[in-house]
Amino acid sequence: MAVSGFEGFEKRLELRFFHDNSTTNKNPMGLRLSDFESLDQVLTQVQCTVVSAVANHSFDAYVLSESSLFVYPTKIIIKTCGTTQLLKSIRPFIHLARTLNLTLRACRYSRGSFIFPNSQPFPYTSFEDEVVIVEESLPKSLRHRKASVMTPSNNPSRAWHVFAASADVEPDERVVVVEVCMTELDRVSARSFSRRKGDEKNSDSAGKEMTRLSGIDMINENAFICDFAFDPCGYSMNGVDGERYSTIHVTPEDGFSYASFECGLSLYEDDGRGDIAEVLTRAIDVFRPSCVSIATTYGGEDYDHEVTKRVERVLAKKLGLKCRSRLMDEFPGSGTVVFQSFTPRRKRTKKIIDSSFHNPKICLNFAYCFNLDQKARKLIQTSACKHAVLPGQEVPAHFTHRATSGSLTISLIPRPFPSSFRFKACILLSKGNINPKDSVSVDVNFSSVAVTCRVRGKQNGLTVGRGSTQLQMLALYGRREHLYIFEESFSLNQDCPEAEETTFSELSFVFRVHDKPWKVKGCGVRLLEEDPHCILDEKENEDEECMGINIEANNENASGEDDEDDDDGGDGENEARNKTEEEEESGRDENAEARTRKRMRLNPV
Repeated sequence: MAVSGFEGFEKRLELRFFHDNSTTNKNPMGLRLSDFESLDQVLTQVQCTVVSAVANHSFDAYVLSESSLFVYPTKIIIKTCGTTQLLKSIRPFIHLARTLNLTLRACRYSRGSFIFPNSQPFPYTSFEDEVVIVEESLPKSLRHRKASVMTPSNNPSRAWHVFAASADVEPDERVVVVEVCMTELDRVSARSFSRRKGDEKNSDSAGKEMTRLSGIDMINENAFICDFAFDPCGYSMNGVDGERYSTIHVTPEDGFSYASFECGLSLYEDDGRGDIAEVLTRAIDVFRPSCVSIATTYGGEDYDHEVTKRVERVLAKKLGLKCRSRLMDEFPGSGTVVFQSFTPRRKRTKKIIDSSFHNPKICLNFAYCFNLDQKARKLIQTSACKHAVLPGQEVPAHFTHRATSGSLTISLIPRPFPSSFRFKACILLSKGNINPKDSVSVDVNFSSVAVTCRVRGKQNGLTVGRGSTQLQMLALYGRREHLYIFEESFSLNQDCPEAEETTFSELSFVFRVHDKPWKVKGCGVRLLEEDPHCILDEKENEDEECMGINIEANNENASGEDDEDDDDGGDGENEARNKTEEEEESGRDENAEARTRKRMRLNPV
């Protein structure tokens, strides 16, 4: 972990008000009548500014340079990250409310454990000091007060800090607030929130692109999203859906990557949008973090243990996340707070391959092995096999001719070319919006996608040879980018098959995937005649059915039943090594169906 970096964990403050009983003219707009200049003065004290804003009939939502601000008629929610001075906003907001004949009813301050606590200014280096500052800022009418640090036993460094104060013991509104903190984001997912060099988009258009490509727009398709991309990296968004709000903030830097998701909803609505478990699944799946904490505050809603258990079951089944700790506490005026900590069911360790695969009839499926080390990746990429699938974001340098699209042209020194030549190709597949309910498990026996490869040979600008082929690749699910690598041979003398060789000055390749959500984002080609060591034995029978090696991620227990516990050390007995079995030719079964497919399972360490 980095010694110092940007602090992603936010401080959150919620202030709730009511109309003064002595006021006869109660404006329903309430706090929303505050002019922007007054809000900006408060934010200046907090050390942040407004970068984007949106409003509907229920509330105003502001994206800040450090997180978000929501203004309802009788409620303010502000959360800020970095080293901001959030607690300096309490007195100014209370004063602003008084000018609108509103009186403070309740206050709640909460935060997680900072990644860089020593970088925080006073009083944020100590929760006790923060509580003192909050209490001094509140009127004595909020006499019901409580502070608590909810510390999970499995990870004491990731505690949840809550202070609540209220004029009444009972909560005054029926809403459930869900706050999710995610650390150690998947590197591929995190890169979606970094600006590309030379990107001339403004922050709004770049933010919309990040929203679409990451799948954030699929979390709540009914929400209007106000998004903003920071330079060179970072992302914030506010979602507006009727009275519901949602917000996401991302710090993607490797070493201290962090993302947060927060939303307010009701448990008992008929439109299905109140299903906490499904909402959380879609949000967390965008980032695929190694550590997740969820704080659910049941305001006016009665605490429902079945809802909590359903969240745990769904996250285990769909994302492979196991609940390691569940804590609960009661707070005056805020109701019940449930704090859950999750980590992947099995330890996310590197998968090791200790030998390459040299068999032109096997298919290697590493599609869901996201933690392959560099050595393993190189062995897969250079293996002589029918085809291989593995995660990846760029075409490897092993392919001497590369392009950032689905086509490339290779310029050759004019020379005779054999009528049939072999090459190795790699295509980078990228997927846009998908059904968030898609599973990440796939059986190659039942699902495949067609890939077309067309090759043209040219001499002096004229096409003098052409060829095409269609291959079947393993179907992929999920939104990650993958590499599909295969070897193929072509005869470009289809119009004159008796010719043994033709002179070419140019070869052009076009690759296409016949599955609408997938697109070819890049491609690469290596002519095997340029490297004799890569040429396969021509005596192999290309018509034989492909033998498949399917490297799976052991998701068979993803139903929520945990056969193995990471913490008992049992997983350490399994070595994650792939080895192909060398069979004696004389001892092979003559039954072709029995020898067409082998399956190997890669067990996590």
